[in-house]
Amino acid sequence: MKRMKTIKKHSQTAKRPKTVCRRGAAVVLAAAAGAALLAGCGNGTGTDGGAAAPLASESGTQPGGSETQTEQLASATPKVAVPAFTADFEPLTHGDASQIAQTVVYGSGGAYDDTDFSVSDGYASERDDVTYGEYITGVTYFSQTAGMEKTFNIVLPAGYDEDVSYPVLYLLHGYNGDPNEWNAARVVCGNLQASGQMPPCIIVMPDLWTSQESKDGASFMDWISAFSAFPQDLTEDLMPYINSHYSVATGKENTAILGLSMGGEQALVAAFENPGVFGYVGALAPMTGAIDTGGASRFVTSGLKELNMEDPDDIPYYIMQNYDTEEPWDKEATDAYRVSMTENGIPNAFYILAGTGHDGNTWVPGLYNFAGRIFRYGR
Repeated sequence: MKRMKTIKKHSQTAKRPKTVCRRGAAVVLAAAAGAALLAGCGNGTGTDGGAAAPLASESGTQPGGSETQTEQLASATPKVAVPAFTADFEPLTHGDASQIAQTVVYGSGGAYDDTDFSVSDGYASERDDVTYGEYITGVTYFSQTAGMEKTFNIVLPAGYDEDVSYPVLYLLHGYNGDPNEWNAARVVCGNLQASGQMPPCIIVMPDLWTSQESKDGASFMDWISAFSAFPQDLTEDLMPYINSHYSVATGKENTAILGLSMGGEQALVAAFENPGVFGYVGALAPMTGAIDTGGASRFVTSGLKELNMEDPDDIPYYIMQNYDTEEPWDKEATDAYRVSMTENGIPNAFYILAGTGHDGNTWVPGLYNFAGRIFRYGR
C-alpha cells in the first residue's frame, strides 16, 4: 500500500480520588489479545475469550478519521512545545515504509520530529553479537489494592549494576492475557540498546488482573473489573516496590508506560489520572473505556471526561498510538483518544499499519517505535 502523507503541526483534568473497582465494573468494548504473536510476544491465550461484539457505531470506521477533521485538529495550539532531546542516542533506524498506511503527528520537537514508523530489518530477531538482559519471571509483591500477592516479569538490562540508576518501562498486556505477552521486549529493546538507540533500562511486565477472584472461568465483565483496579495497583503498590527493590531512576523523564488493547486503555488511564508521573505513554489499538468515546458511556472505567492535563509541565514528552487497517474493534476508540488529546493541546503521534491485525504484528512494531523514542530527555 502506498504511504499516505504525514500531517504535522508545530507544537495538558485535576487528579481524582482513586476508586478500587473489583467487581461489576462497566465493560469496555471487546478486543482479544492476539493469538498469533510475532517473535514470541504472547503465549497464545489471547483468543476471543467470550469478548463482547463491537458497537454498531464502530462498524466501518475510517482509519484515522477524515483528512478535513485531521487538518482542523492540526490547527489547534499545543499547550507545550516539546523540548529537544537532551541525551545523545542514535536515531531510530527505519526500513520499508510501504506497510504504513497513514501517520498523523500533532506537535513538533524531540520524538515528534521523527514521523517514520517503519521498522528496521531483523529488529525483533535475536542476534549473536548482542548480550541481552536477564529475564526474570514470576516475581511477587504485595498489592494493597488487590489485598493479595501479585506477580510480574522483569528484564534487567545487560550488565545491570546496582550503582547505576536505570529508567523503567512498564509494558501492559491485553484481555485474557498475562505478562508473557511481552516476551519479545527483551530482544527488541536489547537490540535497540546494543545499537545505541535506547539507554539501558528496566522493563517491568505486570499482571493487570487486580482481583482476589480467580481468572479461571472469568467472564469478560470480570476481566474488565479486574483491569479497572490496575492503575491504582500500579502507582500505589507496584511502582513503589520496583523503586525500592531495584536501582531505579525516578521522575517523569525516566518513566514510560506502553499497553496493548485493553492494556493500552489502562496505560492512558494511568497516565492521565496521574499527571506528571509518566513521561512517555504508548497505547496500541487501545480499547474504549478511558473516556466516553461516543455512545459508550456505560463502558467507561475511569473518572476521566477527556484526555487532558491542566499543567503543561505534566504533559508527557511523547505519546504514541497505532492500529491496523484491519483492526476489528478499536479504531473508533483510538481515533477518539487522539481527537481528545489534540483538542486539549496535548501533542501526540498516531499511525496506521496496513494489513497486520489485532495481534503481535501490530504490538511488536509498536514497541520498537515507542522504545526507540523514549528516555532521551533530562538525562
